[in-house]
Amino acid sequence: VLGTNSDKKIILYVGRLVWEKNLKLFAELVSDISDERADTQVVIVGTGPAENELRAMMPNAIFLGLKSGRDLSEIYASSDIFLFPSDTETFGNVTLEALASGLPCVVADAGGSSDLVRHGATGFVIRSQQRNDWKAALIMLLDDAPKRKAIANAAFEQAQHYRWESILAQMQALYTGVQEEYQRRHTQTCHLVLISPPLAVCSPALPSASSYSA
Repeated sequence: VLGTNSDKKIILYVGRLVWEKNLKLFAELVSDISDERADTQVVIVGTGPAENELRAMMPNAIFLGLKSGRDLSEIYASSDIFLFPSDTETFGNVTLEALASGLPCVVADAGGSSDLVRHGATGFVIRSQQRNDWKAALIMLLDDAPKRKAIANAAFEQAQHYRWESILAQMQALYTGVQEEYQRRHTQTCHLVLISPPLAVCSPALPSASSYSA
């Protein structure tokens, strides 16, 4: 499926090829590593308007185009590391797919991916500007096979907890909590103040007389 030497470690990207996915950082990172070592292969799955420029920036990368179904699952399963520096995700479905395939994930410290990856356990969560940390994480995963395997196993186990039933239950609980808090803040509670004559006072406090127009 990958069309590459099986002895090489595969660094995988899956997603649209658009610059807002922080693909310039991706290209810089994998180019640095490819220049330094011959035991890695970069594989890109996806298409988009940035493809031609990315091909020029990463001439040794394998571009597989758009994949889905069994082909895509086999690509995940045949890879070693999932590198995804996008900092514009809302959920990060490809990250969850990588975790479910037992891939250590190196992702951006941003919404979506950072909610899915546990730093140091199922991968690494790194801020975009910390380029040296990105490179260090990749090199560690490439060189430390036992650590890579441990993270891969943890990634697979974590992904098993993501089910629509539990995700929707969490969302419903969140909405319910917001609704209850809104009602709590906006419900007036009344009590009697024992003065003469008796006066019913509601909270929040009644406006002062000066608040009314004549």
